[in-house]
Amino acid sequence: MERQSDVAVSVASFNAKPDAVPIETEGADLSAS
Repeated sequence: MERQSDVAVSVASFNAKPDAVPIETEGADLSAS
């Protein structure tokens, strides 16, 4: 379940700065899906 927390942080980061979204975040999102 620790990964879910990581994903939540990534999502928060994405919402915080959608203009500057690193590819790593997208990869994590795909992994979560």
